[in-house]
This record gives sequence, C-alpha cells and structure tokens, in this order.
Amino acid sequence: MSKIKVHIILKNKQTGEISDAFYDGFTTQEKLVYKESQKRVTIYRNCNTIKMIRREQNQVTLLTFKKGITEGTLQIESLKPISFTIKTTVLEETDNEIHICYQTELLGELMGNFDFKLQYEVIQ
Repeated sequence: MSKIKVHIILKNKQTGEISDAFYDGFTTQEKLVYKESQKRVTIYRNCNTIKMIRREQNQVTLLTFKKGITEGTLQIESLKPISFTIKTTVLEETDNEIHICYQTELLGELMGNFDFKLQYEVIQ
C-alpha cells in the first residue's frame, strides 16, 4: 500500500461548474482510495472498466465506466436503490492518471455531462 496525493478536476459541462481539489489517499495494485470532505471514494481499475464507489454518511453511489453505456446506482439509507444510465465517451488510463468523459441520465433525462480527471503521485 502506497500513500498518494490525489488531484481531481471535475467539470460539469452542462452547468459550467468546475471543482479542482487535492486529497490524501492510498493505492494498492487493484484500487485507489481517497477522502474528499465527508465522502470516501474508492476506484477499482480492471481491464477497460473503472468502478467508482462514493460513500457518504447515509448514501452510496456506484458508477461503472466502460466505453459505451453502463448502469450506476444511488443507494440512500432505507430507500430503494435508484438506477441511472452512464454514457462514457472517453475512458483513458495511464500509470498515474485517469480521464473519463461521461453523461448521466435518469429515465432518459440528462442529469449531468462531466469531464473527470484524476492525477496522483506516490508520496510514501
């Protein structure tokens, strides 16, 4: 397990909102984990597929990225899971970087159009 410094840039192309932040985390051969304020984010990388799990106090969001169309879920404590569609147009990964462009839709309605970039460096 290696400690890392993570740099995240998330652009919402629909609203023009940009989030640019640094977080501490760790990485192993199969996953990358970091904490952003109250959310714990775990990213699993596996042969052309990236799974991102975002955990908060009472909710879990699962995003599966693979070029084309996949499904995501939002599980809020004591409610039925909500499924939504993910359309991934860019899925690029190098040793220390992940770049994903994707749209999320619920019942055919566009929820968001995102450009996600994650870069990290091993610090220990």
